[in-house]
Amino acid sequence: MKRLMQTLFFLFPVIVWAQPGPDLNSRLLDSGFIAYEDITSPDVTLSADDTITLYLEPDLIERRNRPIRSDSLYNRSDSTLIGRNGCAYITVFQFTITQNTNTDTGVSFWVDIGGAIPPLYVRGEKLTRGIGTVTQTNKSTGVYTLDTWEANGGKIKVTTDQEIDIKLNRIITYQIHERYGVPFSN
Repeated sequence: MKRLMQTLFFLFPVIVWAQPGPDLNSRLLDSGFIAYEDITSPDVTLSADDTITLYLEPDLIERRNRPIRSDSLYNRSDSTLIGRNGCAYITVFQFTITQNTNTDTGVSFWVDIGGAIPPLYVRGEKLTRGIGTVTQTNKSTGVYTLDTWEANGGKIKVTTDQEIDIKLNRIITYQIHERYGVPFSN
C-alpha cells in the first residue's frame, strides 16, 4: 500500500491526502467579518498637502457574521482598527470625496500604527476634474498585525494635493486568520 501511494503521488502530485485535525471546526469559527457604517456624520474638509486621521462614528454595526472570539475590530473611542499580534485581516474602506478645485487631484490613504513604522498599505486615487464632482471609492488591503499594531491600533490617514471634502462611510474588516492557541478577546 505504501508503495502504491508513493507511485500515485509521483505520477499525480496534485493528489494530496489530508486528515483534518480535531480542532478544524473551531478554527473555521475564527474567521468572519464586522461592518461599521456611518450615515450621519458630515464631510471633513482637507486642505492641500494636509494629512488627517479619518474618524468613523458608526451608526450601524453588522456583527451577525463576526468571528466567534471577536466582539469588535474597531475602537470607537480613538478611531483605530484593532489588531492582534499574529492575526490577519482584509479591510475595505469606503469613502465619499468631493472636489473643491477644478484641477487634477490625487488622494492617498494608509494605515498608521505609530512608533517608527512608516505608512502601511498606501493606496492612491486620482479624482475626476471638476468643482463639486463626487467620487465614491473603495480601497481594500490585506493586513497582518504584529505587536506594534496590537499596542497602538491602526489609524486611517489621508492626504491630498488639492482641497477636498471627504467622508469615511464604511469599514468592513474580515478576519481571515487568528493567531493559533491564544483566544482573541477585547
